[in-house]
Amino acid sequence: MGRNLLIVIFLIGTVLIGFLAYNMHHTETGDLQEKGSEATSSDIFSPQSSSSNEIPAGGNYSLEELMKSRPDYFGFGLYSKPSYPDGIFKKAVHHINGSFSGYILLANAKGNDYIVFILLDYREVPFYLNGTLNITHHVVLGDMEYRFFKFEIPNISEGWHDVFVGVFPSPYSTEEQDPHLLYGFRLQLISGNPILELPSFEHPSVCTRNNTGLDAYLLLTEKPCDNTVWYKASLKADLTLPYFAVVGNTQDNLQTFALVQLLDYKQVPIGNRTVYFGYLYRNEIVSIPLSINVPKNGMHRLVLLYFAYPYEPLDYPPGVENVNLRLINEQSNVLILYVG
Repeated sequence: MGRNLLIVIFLIGTVLIGFLAYNMHHTETGDLQEKGSEATSSDIFSPQSSSSNEIPAGGNYSLEELMKSRPDYFGFGLYSKPSYPDGIFKKAVHHINGSFSGYILLANAKGNDYIVFILLDYREVPFYLNGTLNITHHVVLGDMEYRFFKFEIPNISEGWHDVFVGVFPSPYSTEEQDPHLLYGFRLQLISGNPILELPSFEHPSVCTRNNTGLDAYLLLTEKPCDNTVWYKASLKADLTLPYFAVVGNTQDNLQTFALVQLLDYKQVPIGNRTVYFGYLYRNEIVSIPLSINVPKNGMHRLVLLYFAYPYEPLDYPPGVENVNLRLINEQSNVLILYVG
């Protein structure tokens, strides 16, 4: 009897030990599988395109296939190396030391020309494109062509800088476009350990009214408080041309903005400022009186650019600097001037 009892106890103990060992093994294996999944998913980068014109950062399509599939295809991307698609910039915030460089990739199915420019703190600056230093660069592509262009912004001072790398397709077209096409990437470059210092924003007080359905942020008009875009003007040289920037805030909160004025794609003062920094209350429209000195005889282009929320930190949430770099279509209006 005693011997049989010992045998039963031994068998029960063996079963319990086996059961515990089985559960411990599966618990450890499950933990390892979960940790492995987390490590794998955290290494995956899934960029979200904000525009159908953005060159994809991955996928199963080559640039040739993209251009063949869409006869009107235009692509624009920023890259750290001339390699598609693995060289694409993935960050909007960069710590630098004196300069910033990379590659611009342009692609089109139908041949076209482009003006490439860079704004540093909303001021046009000279930069190198394929070794040539200039304020703007005129690029021509043939049908079904794509090219990498090496760029460099030299002599960047210590501080916190807003940067806009922009491209105007068909810059010399005489067609009326509302709004004029402008594509670009907004970045922030940080040199040293600066404190972000914001410019002074003013509230335009001219012809203020509530937003009654303005879809665009910006209209260039001939008359104040008007909703009719001014596309073309004939005038004499050596005059001052007055015009109005109708700026609207379609958001439900206060919005800051920057206005930049270009003549033939070169920046010129906007009033007594290089850049106009302002703010609007929610659902507000203002009509800002501006002017420009009329250039010499010929055809010229007055370009007004609008940027919402200048100097808004792109590392959001704070400290997270791998925010996806996004292609944006900024608001701009072009007034063609026939002078003579």
